[in-house]
Amino acid sequence: FPILDTATEGRDGLRLLGWTTEQLRDCFPELSAFTEKKARAARMNDLQTAEMLYAARSRGLKIWMSRDAKARLDSFLSRHRKEFQNPDFDDSLLALEVPELCWMTTIDGGGGLLVSKPLFDEKCKPHESTWKDGALALDSRFPGHVVLRWRDSQLLGAHETLTKLFCEHPIAQSRSFSALLKDLKLRQERRQRRDRYHEMKDCSLELQNPELSQKLFPHQRVAVRWLLDSAQGILGDDMGLGKTLSVLAAAQEMKARGVIERFLVICPNSLVRNWLRESAQWTKDLRVVLLPGEKKERQRFLKTLSHSPLFDGIVVNYETARLDYVYPELKAIFSKSPSLLCIDESQRIKNPQSKAFEAINELAEVFPRRFLLTGTPTPRDLSDIWGQMMIVDRGERFGTRYFDWLPKVAELGNKYSDMAIRRFIPEQVEETIHRVHEVLLRRSKEEVINLPEKLFSTRDIELTGDQLKRYNEVRDELLVRVTALNGNDFVRSIDSILEQYLRAVQIASNPRLVDPQWKGEPAKFEELEQMVNEIVVDQKGKVVIWTNYLLNVDELVERFAHLGAAPYSGQVDAAARQESVLRFQDPSSDLKVLVAVPGAGGVGITLTAAQTAIYVDKTWNAEHWMQSVDRIHRIGQTGTVNIISLHSSKVDDLIAWNVRRKEKMQARLLRGVDSKEEELHPTLAELVAAVSD
Repeated sequence: FPILDTATEGRDGLRLLGWTTEQLRDCFPELSAFTEKKARAARMNDLQTAEMLYAARSRGLKIWMSRDAKARLDSFLSRHRKEFQNPDFDDSLLALEVPELCWMTTIDGGGGLLVSKPLFDEKCKPHESTWKDGALALDSRFPGHVVLRWRDSQLLGAHETLTKLFCEHPIAQSRSFSALLKDLKLRQERRQRRDRYHEMKDCSLELQNPELSQKLFPHQRVAVRWLLDSAQGILGDDMGLGKTLSVLAAAQEMKARGVIERFLVICPNSLVRNWLRESAQWTKDLRVVLLPGEKKERQRFLKTLSHSPLFDGIVVNYETARLDYVYPELKAIFSKSPSLLCIDESQRIKNPQSKAFEAINELAEVFPRRFLLTGTPTPRDLSDIWGQMMIVDRGERFGTRYFDWLPKVAELGNKYSDMAIRRFIPEQVEETIHRVHEVLLRRSKEEVINLPEKLFSTRDIELTGDQLKRYNEVRDELLVRVTALNGNDFVRSIDSILEQYLRAVQIASNPRLVDPQWKGEPAKFEELEQMVNEIVVDQKGKVVIWTNYLLNVDELVERFAHLGAAPYSGQVDAAARQESVLRFQDPSSDLKVLVAVPGAGGVGITLTAAQTAIYVDKTWNAEHWMQSVDRIHRIGQTGTVNIISLHSSKVDDLIAWNVRRKEKMQARLLRGVDSKEEELHPTLAELVAAVSD
């Protein structure tokens, strides 16, 4: 162990001897450079020594003391012992003496009550209900004491209750705990403010554009008020509640009040023209521009914008915003004046290692006002939220390093990666939800508007003939593979296993997805034909058909061409896709059937001309399901909505159940209710059952 001794002759202070590099890191965590740590070890004053001892003890490092060093520190303590009576004594004093009763911060930055064992037996044990939500632990740093530890969301209540319980005993309070308590009170105020907005059904808006204020729905007026009163946040309203217009109205008002000069919107490519169209219709005073498509024209245009006052807002897609020659220019343009940044469908930047996140994260530095729009912030799992929160609060809540935050909320590690997520820690999920809700405004459609009922149903379709034979072959192969796995193999190979299960989905959907030479009628297509004829021919209605496979899109458009059918996929250019949506929404149009891929048509489009959506197949991607399912159930819908899924296998059933489970997990985050422990993927038993007889 290192040894603490008095400094060399002729130098005042104390020094640390016999240390290793790793021990030096534990002793001086606040210093970054090794040379700084080494210099500090060579000579410390009394307070620096106490801080070093506290840091070392917090990390389980024992340090021997010479007789002279101990005498010097005893003298220092005698002069400062009265500081334990202050409302915020220096934490480092705990390295020298432990008071009988003390509020302090634990090594992970949380808050706890340090109680001597006799006092705990006398006061706490008989009143267990006062600390039942806290965790009781022994701490080797404080022999003869116990630590009562609470999660941040419980600490304010525990502090108030325990202060009353020990009213006849003065409770010391460390400086770091006082700072934590102050921060928790601020966070509580933020949540209370957010709750007031969530409960607000309508509000009066004194906008410079009073006509627009009257045209907004009540929930949109509340959203505009929230945007005007906030500097950063996540507008997480349900899909179809008009988040785009709320932001445009707020941006127009911010500019009129002189709060901002300009704004930047980053969104999926499919939504770029929607932003321009909404602005042209509702906020005509805003001059909103789009970057040219060609590189040279785009570069020239950006140079022009940097010297031009002739625009109020820029709308750019994610693919363009990430380009090395685009985002530095945008950063330079918007750094010249107070501006607003809006990230639409912000789940697109959920991956903190992506180029899009890195570019937007750098851009965000120059925007004092930053807002995200998303109805599905965590389509995969809780880890999706870190990148989005980083843009919002610049690391205030979850830190600036993703791989430092992740081990705090999840158990990690498998054979291939130490950072692979195995499961999330339930209590940490709850704390994360509490933090997100400090900046989240979320209203569901059911809360704010009267939409028709949305009905979910499943049609079970029997496979026959060669299609059944091919499906059984794939199913048997999957069964052999998954039953041969042990627990570790399953964790290591789960992603590839799930991918293989999609081959069974393809066979059940249309065997030509796997074998282009297959001849025959897919069972789902035959059922689909009856359903489409009933809706379009008999009921004179329209229908949206969802499939994840381009070959299916082509075959189904050809199959229903006589009824009026159009594709909506990534293979169709943006202008043609938009034209198809406009025709589909036109009651007089002959376009009755839209065949769409969820990955392309799941965001930003309104398809309320139809009351029925039929899913031929699904994948494990919950975002595609959650986004696409509400394209017909949104403002403008007048009839009961039917969401119909075609299932012809247990694998179809398992995937449908899994995406709905993820949907429920996300709903808990958005509602801020206690989270249950959930698996990230189907269990091995579930996968085996899906391919068993």
